[in-house]
Amino acid sequence: MVQAVRNSKLLQGPVNATLLRMLLPTFWGLASVLSLSLADTFFVSQLGTDALAVMGYIFPLQLVAISVGVGLGVGTAARVARALGGNKVIDARVSTTHALYLAGTISLLFIFIGNICITPLLILMGVSKTLLASAQSYIIPYYWSAGLLIISMVSNAAMRAFGDVRTPSLLMVLAGVLNAVLDPVLIFGWGPFPRLEIQGAIVATVVARLIVLLLTIYIISARKNMITYSMPAWTELLSSWQRLLKSSLPAIGNRLLFPFSVGILTGMLTSYGDDVVAAFVMGIRIEGLSMIGIRATGTVLIPFLGQNIGAHEQCRVGLGLRFGLLVCFGWGLALTLALGGFATSISGVFCESSPPISNSENKDRCGEVLRLFLLVIPWSYGLKGAAEITNVSLDAFGHPLRSSLLVIMRSLGFMVPAAAIGLSWAGVYGLLLSLSIGNSFAGLFALSLLSYTFYRHPFKQSP
Repeated sequence: MVQAVRNSKLLQGPVNATLLRMLLPTFWGLASVLSLSLADTFFVSQLGTDALAVMGYIFPLQLVAISVGVGLGVGTAARVARALGGNKVIDARVSTTHALYLAGTISLLFIFIGNICITPLLILMGVSKTLLASAQSYIIPYYWSAGLLIISMVSNAAMRAFGDVRTPSLLMVLAGVLNAVLDPVLIFGWGPFPRLEIQGAIVATVVARLIVLLLTIYIISARKNMITYSMPAWTELLSSWQRLLKSSLPAIGNRLLFPFSVGILTGMLTSYGDDVVAAFVMGIRIEGLSMIGIRATGTVLIPFLGQNIGAHEQCRVGLGLRFGLLVCFGWGLALTLALGGFATSISGVFCESSPPISNSENKDRCGEVLRLFLLVIPWSYGLKGAAEITNVSLDAFGHPLRSSLLVIMRSLGFMVPAAAIGLSWAGVYGLLLSLSIGNSFAGLFALSLLSYTFYRHPFKQSP
């Protein structure tokens, strides 16, 4: 086993070819996750706007669950990969096992706390009395779905840390396919199944995630021998959890800060009318979909950097960072050309076609604002991607607090202040231009922080 790790292509293979082989299946796996969300939205939309509204109210809870899963996954992958790179295979297996225990515990707490405060929470989130019953039927199975998601994300992160990116990607695709197949069956009551309507959408997700999680546990235990079976002492487990949370909590906070910042920006635009807010939110969603290539790159960099850091292969670490940054700038340029070239067509699809109202009335129509968003904001995607690569690299280096500092500076130090200045200077148009400039300066700050860390304080040893 030790020899297998030392011969890993993450440590000895050509860097660019290795990362490219890791990147492609990860990209398709993430795309399948997005397709799961789109499938849910499509089938639920057939039930009417009330059903879509219920999904919209639950969306913040989805962000919380995803943030916890991503954060724990980042901490797990960095820790396990660094242990493997140092040929500490037993430590890697123990860390994987303890991470799964922690993910399971957090998931059970999420389910328990969520179920004892369902109605007060829904009321706090603004759910109307007419939608309360539908929201309750949706949120109860949702908590189970969220718990399964957190455990699955940690399991997949551990597999990637062991150098296997293909299996997690296939499992994500399987979950997406199962969910898409079960959605219409349970929502509309096809065949012998009852018509569950909106509850059917989340029940389909629970079933798909449960099946895939059981398969995942089988793979990492029986097929890959990634976990241990001896029960740890309570003090040992708590100490391991403390070390894992030290790197995971900043990553969780980083993930939660972005929607908080978007909420601030949306609040700035409310006085300009619902059309402007709708256009901005749609632009943010299109951005999230289009940045999938950069996010896939960050996902594969964590295990690659982690193993090479553990093996003290600083040259390979540098080559991996160069690959990640080149992908970011190439992807950003491609998005700038594609989204800019089709900005009018895309805005026509998502917004009603109508001429913009004059600036003197302080309003812009949805299509015009979305078109300008797609023309202006993508110019900053290359540097914005570089900031995201810097974040995951700092986590892999063992500097989670620097990663948190970068996220805070990106959101509250550059993005929000730049948008506020632009809005006061030239309204919505100024906000979009200033936001692009703010993202670019945040990317330059990130690159300087990455360079400083790599050359001055590269790798912290895991305790």
